[in-house]
Amino acid sequence: MARPKKILIPRDNFNQFDCFNSKERLINIFRKKLGSLADFYGFSKTHTSPFENHRFFSPLTKAGLLDDREFVIHKNKINDFITLRPSSILSALRAYITNKLFDLSHPLKMSVDEECFRANSKEAAGLVVYPDFSLLMFGEANAVAEAEIFQVVWQSVRDLGFPTDKLEVKINSLGCKECRPSYRSTLSAYLRSRLSRLCKNCKKDLKVSPTNIFSCGEEKCKIVAGNAPAVLDFLCEACKKYLRELLEFLDEMSIPYLLDGKFFRDRSLYNKIIWEIWATGTAQPVEEGGDSNIKDYLIGEGGGLSGVFEILSERPLDVFSGTVFVENLERFVFQEKLLLGGNPKPNIFLIQLGELAKRKSFGLMENLRKAGIEVGESLSKDAIKSQLKSAEVAEVALILGQKEALDRTIIVRDTQSGIQETVPQDKLIDFLKRKLEKQNQL
Repeated sequence: MARPKKILIPRDNFNQFDCFNSKERLINIFRKKLGSLADFYGFSKTHTSPFENHRFFSPLTKAGLLDDREFVIHKNKINDFITLRPSSILSALRAYITNKLFDLSHPLKMSVDEECFRANSKEAAGLVVYPDFSLLMFGEANAVAEAEIFQVVWQSVRDLGFPTDKLEVKINSLGCKECRPSYRSTLSAYLRSRLSRLCKNCKKDLKVSPTNIFSCGEEKCKIVAGNAPAVLDFLCEACKKYLRELLEFLDEMSIPYLLDGKFFRDRSLYNKIIWEIWATGTAQPVEEGGDSNIKDYLIGEGGGLSGVFEILSERPLDVFSGTVFVENLERFVFQEKLLLGGNPKPNIFLIQLGELAKRKSFGLMENLRKAGIEVGESLSKDAIKSQLKSAEVAEVALILGQKEALDRTIIVRDTQSGIQETVPQDKLIDFLKRKLEKQNQL
């Protein structure tokens, strides 16, 4: 079992977990997009406990699949190790197994949107809280299951307005229990014959994780890896057929991808198929005349979880998943200064003058809300100058004064041209819908 980590959290340093304004708005927009798509494709919203018994995941630790996970663990009075939710995927697998969902109708689809926790000694508080959105499908063996998860993850990012030229999709087949040993044996033999050319880390990994050489940054290892055998040449017929079907689905959905036979993530949770979605940043000069600094972010990943599921439950079941790292997506958006999800400012802004107009504004705004018309306001302000300043972000300003409140009329003003006209309040909704529709057509 993973060694418990002692986390010291300063009592005055919890503000790192607070979320305001643009960051919260981006996370909410994305959750709405992904949640809507997940619901359309039949993934049921699932909530899991924020606390887990760490001993439940010990078989994965023994298998070396959680070496890069930093759990936040508490030892209670009866010597049980309680951990805060480590990831939405692990909690969803635990929920399926411990709630004994095997007898339900399958395939069973889950969407899990949770706050997760990890220990990190580099952080000021030693504790990191991050949003994690995952999709899981249990009990479907066909490639369509994986393609459906990929479709939801990809389209949710695209629907945000993310530019396609900034996204890179990498995919590879890792093989199965039948064909994977043959490839690993061939790769190991190839690397042993070139042992003197490898860095010390790749030499160390040769016995346990020979595919680590494909992610090594040493130039001499890159050269050796460039001529190494690729797993795609060793796939059995079943794995070839599955990969071909999955790629055909992606082609049909017009999802661009790079099939990379040397793309691996050793000791990850995924088996059979692995894929990642990367967001590539714009090059920024480090200094005048210097090299460009490009920061890329992993914003999504997925693949098969059948091996992990069998280790935890001791019974076979086809399981696939995909995860969006909202934390990385948010960092990339702010790095690139992207405006996603449309303009947050309202098209219409209400200005009120006088106590009577202010009281009447509540009923007017409620009628607009029921009609599906978004409207901004500044009811706490009295001065028309400050309200007009706030209304500059909108296309249309509604002005309700003492006279208009008594006459049940309202002034509709175009903020760009300054042209205005008086409209009866009972005809305002139809008038605004026609005006907004006309502006959208321009």
